[in-house]
Amino acid sequence: TDSEQAAILCFDKVIALDPKYEKAWYMKAEVLSQLGRHKEVIKCCDKAIALLPEDAKERRTDGNRHYFSSRWRIKANALSELGKHKESLKCCDEALKIGPTERGGSVHTLSQKGITLAKLGKHEESLKCYDEATKADDYHGSLDSVKIDLAKADALSELGGPQERMLKCYSSAIRICTNKLVGDKYSPV
Repeated sequence: TDSEQAAILCFDKVIALDPKYEKAWYMKAEVLSQLGRHKEVIKCCDKAIALLPEDAKERRTDGNRHYFSSRWRIKANALSELGKHKESLKCCDEALKIGPTERGGSVHTLSQKGITLAKLGKHEESLKCYDEATKADDYHGSLDSVKIDLAKADALSELGGPQERMLKCYSSAIRICTNKLVGDKYSPV
């Protein structure tokens, strides 16, 4: 859209003024990700990652509630979208090393890792990632949780897993969706 293109132009101007401004590279990557421009996302993430402060792991954020692990997670998603699954897994692991306590971050990273493992046919490992994501402190019963429950059910199906466990995953997803609909004041329910 026009607003995303305008944002990219702004980030390009900031980067032209200060090519070492890590946050501009990261924010540009986020916008490019929304537009599905995965190759450009990877380039911007690489720039941002190269500019991370040495104490990124200890600090975890850039001071503006943007977690350093997000740079790796966004790159992992872009790589996976381009079919570069093994590289994506490495980025997921880096993201988890840097910021496993990010609000929503470890859940997103673990689910990204699980999806990537599933694409590689490693359903047992993907299931472990989904299970770990649901146990994380930042697993919060959101619509992202629905995606995880559905991915778990898919992994169980691929493994010929117990139907009872698959049904629990589907039931959890339905419950979360129902709660969102009922809780929405504009809901027709």
